[in-house]
Amino acid sequence: METREMQGVAVGTVMDESFGLALPEWTLEKLVAFLAGTHYSHLIILRPEGETHYRYLYSMREVWEIVHQWPPETTVQQAFDLHESTATPELTIDTAVADIFLPRVTVMDRGRVVGFIDESEIPAATGMFPPVRASLQLAASGAAPPFEAYPSLTAPDTALPGDPFDIYVGFREQADPTLSGGGLIRIENPDPNEDCLVILSGDGVTLDRDYDYVPLKCNASVRFSGALKPGASEASVKALFSYKGQVISAARRQILATGAAAEPEVNTVVKNPCRIEMPSPETAVDITISLDSKRDGTLEWRVIAPDYPQELEKIKLETYLPDTKQFAADLMRDLKARSFRGPFARNILETMGQDIASYLPAEIMDVLQVVHGKLGRAPTLLLLTNETYVPWELAYLAKPLDPGAPPFLGAQVIMGRWIEESEVMLPPTVSLDVERMTAVASEYGLAAGQTQLLEAIGEQQALCQRWQAIPLQATSSEMEVMVTGEKIPGHLVHFAVHGYSDPSVNNQALLLADNTQLPASAMTGAHTCGATPRFSFVFLNACQVGTPGRSLGHAGGFPGVLVRGGTVGFIAPLWDVHDDIARDAAETFYEETFTNGCTVGEALHARRKAYNDDSTTPLAYIYYGHPGLRLNRLN
Repeated sequence: METREMQGVAVGTVMDESFGLALPEWTLEKLVAFLAGTHYSHLIILRPEGETHYRYLYSMREVWEIVHQWPPETTVQQAFDLHESTATPELTIDTAVADIFLPRVTVMDRGRVVGFIDESEIPAATGMFPPVRASLQLAASGAAPPFEAYPSLTAPDTALPGDPFDIYVGFREQADPTLSGGGLIRIENPDPNEDCLVILSGDGVTLDRDYDYVPLKCNASVRFSGALKPGASEASVKALFSYKGQVISAARRQILATGAAAEPEVNTVVKNPCRIEMPSPETAVDITISLDSKRDGTLEWRVIAPDYPQELEKIKLETYLPDTKQFAADLMRDLKARSFRGPFARNILETMGQDIASYLPAEIMDVLQVVHGKLGRAPTLLLLTNETYVPWELAYLAKPLDPGAPPFLGAQVIMGRWIEESEVMLPPTVSLDVERMTAVASEYGLAAGQTQLLEAIGEQQALCQRWQAIPLQATSSEMEVMVTGEKIPGHLVHFAVHGYSDPSVNNQALLLADNTQLPASAMTGAHTCGATPRFSFVFLNACQVGTPGRSLGHAGGFPGVLVRGGTVGFIAPLWDVHDDIARDAAETFYEETFTNGCTVGEALHARRKAYNDDSTTPLAYIYYGHPGLRLNRLN
C-alpha cells in the first residue's frame, strides 16, 4: 500500500470515510433497507457492551455475502457473529501511518469513529453523486457567453473613528479568502444593457450613499466612502448584489477601530465558497426582503420587487427593536397557557401579530398590496436576514391580501426565510432530488419520562409505506448511526419526536426516548459551503424546535446549525403542536410536494390557510428555504 511508505504522515490524512454505521440489534431486513441507495464501500457495526464499545469493519462485498446466508428477521448480532475477539482494532486519528502493522483498522477521534483503513482487499468501486447545490439558470435566448465572477468588497481592516476611508464593491476573477460570503456567481446570457445593483449598508459605519451600479465585468468595481461612527470599537459593511430584481450574492467585511481587539468568530473566513447561479424566471421570487439587525437594535430593511413601480431597493428603511429574543419566549409562554387552541389562543396570536407588524415599515405593506393586485395571486416572498428571533410570518395584516385566509403574513404570501450569513449558499436552491428518506420516531410514555406521542409511530409507518423511508428509533444509539459515516446526497430526514426550546437561555434540543437529549450542535459536524451536507432537507415535527438562537455571533438552534451545515430546507414548529394535526400536516406535506408537484412554500401556505380555532398548529411551522423549492423523490 502506497501510504505504508509515507513516513510521518498521520492516519487522518489517508483514511477512507466511505462507511455507514449500523447496530447489532437491527434485523437484516432493517439493515438492507438502511443501505438501500447508499454508496458506502464499508460498513461499521457498533456494539456497546457496558462502558466499552466494540466496532466491526466489513467491506460491502462481505456484508452482502453474509446477508444472503440468513433470513431477513435474523439480527445483525447473530448473522455477523459479533464477539469481543473479532472486533476491529482501533487507532487514533493522529497515529502515524508508518506505525500501522494491521491490514484493517477503524480510525477514532475523541471517542467516535471517523474513518477506516482496509488493506485486506480492494473494495468494488463506488459511484458518487455530485454535491447538492442550486441548479438555477437564467433562460438563454442568445449566444452571449455566461458571466462568471466572485463578488468583491474591499475596505481597510482598521480605521480611526471619524476618518474617511474608501470602500470598493464589484467583481473579481478569484475568490477572496478573507471575505465573509462571496461564492462564484454565474449568469447565463447576461444582458449587455443591464448592470448589477449594489446595495451597501453599514453597521457602526456612516456611508456617503447606499447604492450604485456596477457592470457585469470581471474586476469592475464602484467606489463608496465611509467612516466609523464615534465610539465604535468594531463595525461592518455589507454589500447585496441584485440583478434583474433577484438577489444573486452578498458579502460582508468587518472593520475594527484602530487599537481594538479582533473577534474572529464573528466574521468567519470562507475557504471554499459556494457556487451561485441566477434563478430561472419560473422560480424567481416576487418580493425579496433583506433585513439586517444592527448592534444598536436598528433593523435595516431593503425591499426588491420587480413588479412594484418604485425602485424601493434604493431606499433604506429603518425600524428599531432592541430585544428581539423576548418575542419568541413571550409567544410560547402565552400560547402554552391557553393549550394552543381556542379563541384565547387566536387573540394571543393577533395581539402578538400586531406587535410584530408595528416593526414592519409601512412601505412593505404597500408593496404587498400592489404586487398582489398586479399578479392576481399570492406573491412569493423570500426573507433574507441575520435576525433570528422574531416570527415575522405571524405579522398581522390589517388589510389582508386574501380576506378568506387568516390575516397573518405567512398565510397571505408564499413565504420562505433564509439566513444571510457567511458560508451559507445564497440564493437558496430551488430543486432537490431526494435520494434517501429517514423517518425518526418513538412513542415515549412513562418509561421515557415524556408525554406519549400517540401518532408518532403511525406517522413514521405511513412515511415508510408510502415513500420507502428508513425507520429509526429516537434513541441515542440510532441517532449516532444517522449522523455518522459518509454523507449521502439528497438525504431528507423527518422527525416525529419531543423537542424543547428556551430562547431566553439559547437552549434547544430533541428529547429522545432513552432519556437523553440531542442538541442542535450534534446534528451536522463540520461543513464546507457547497459540499454534500449531512442532511439536505429536515422536517422536525417536534415541539418548539423551530425557535432559533445565537452562538458565537452566528445563527444557532436547529435552524441556524442545519442551514449553516448545508441543509437547503428546514421545517419545524415554533411552539407545541397537537399530535394528530401534526401527523396530518406531515403526511399531507409529502403528498403535496412529492406527488402533486407543489413547491415547499405552496404546501406550507396551504397548511397555514387552514388555521382555525381548533388548533394553532397550522401556523406553528416555520420554513427556512426558497419558497419555490421543489422536492423530487427518487428511487
